[in-house]
Amino acid sequence: DTKGQNHSTIVFSPIRQAINHRNELLVTVLVHNFSQQPFTFDNTRLVYSNGQEVLAENVFTLPILTIPPQVSMPWTFIFPVHKGATFENGQLTIQ
Repeated sequence: DTKGQNHSTIVFSPIRQAINHRNELLVTVLVHNFSQQPFTFDNTRLVYSNGQEVLAENVFTLPILTIPPQVSMPWTFIFPVHKGATFENGQLTIQ
């Protein structure tokens, strides 16, 4: 779906979300690097929201994850969560 779009940044395409046994939110996405530079997560604040409210947020430093230019990769981000929240139809963004 994103191949024909004109992007110059990082875009996340959601795959699925789940809650693990530690009550953490697992958000699996395809990370698309549409830029001409490699992208790394170094103190990068990610927000998972449903368009109306922030459902989860965290700062990620992932030295093992470098996304080359013009490449898409799957990745699962783990967020601490609160009990009772609903996480359907959320979107992941860099803030």
